[in-house]
Amino acid sequence: MNEFDGRLKQLRLAGNPLFKAAKTVEEIASNKLLAVGRIEFLKRYNGGEINETERRDAEIYYMKNSYQVFVNTFKIADKEMTIDHPQLLEYMN
Repeated sequence: MNEFDGRLKQLRLAGNPLFKAAKTVEEIASNKLLAVGRIEFLKRYNGGEINETERRDAEIYYMKNSYQVFVNTFKIADKEMTIDHPQLLEYMN
C-alpha cells in the first residue's frame, strides 16, 4: 500500500465490497485500524481525520496483527522469539 509514495491521503471504505464481510463493531474497527496502520501517509478515513493517537494505536494494532500472521505462517513458537527478544510478547499483548 505504501507504494503510492504518499499520494494516498484519503480512503473511504464504507460500503466497499472488500470490507462488506465486517458485520460487528469490532470487525469494522479492526478494518480501520489495519488500513490506517498499514498506509503510512493516510490522513482521512471514511471522511474523518486521523489524529496522532489514532495513528499510533493503529500502527501498534497493525504490528501486533502482522506478528501473529508471521508466527502462524512460519510456525514460529513464541518461545523461540523470546530468546532474542524477551520483551516482545509483553509488547504484543
